[in-house]
Amino acid sequence: MVVEMKQGFQAALQELAKIQDKEETEGSHSKQLQQQQQRQLDHMTETIVEIKQQLSSLTRNVEQIMGEQETLKSRLDEVSSRDGSQENKMSVDKS
Repeated sequence: MVVEMKQGFQAALQELAKIQDKEETEGSHSKQLQQQQQRQLDHMTETIVEIKQQLSSLTRNVEQIMGEQETLKSRLDEVSSRDGSQENKMSVDKS
């Protein structure tokens, strides 16, 4: 009877060791997955920051171009206005 109890106890200890090994393996795998996900998250965060910087730069460029376009439009309007005035003056002088 003692031998049977001893064998049963040894079998239980072996089963417990298997369970602990399995839990350690799963825990290690889970930790690796978590680390991999964190690396991916860090990479995506860096990428988003870079995209935001590029977008800011593009926005500034567009704003600058729009300002230059407005300046050119104003100059063109001035030239058109002067040309119109000169044409009117020339037609008055011819009369």
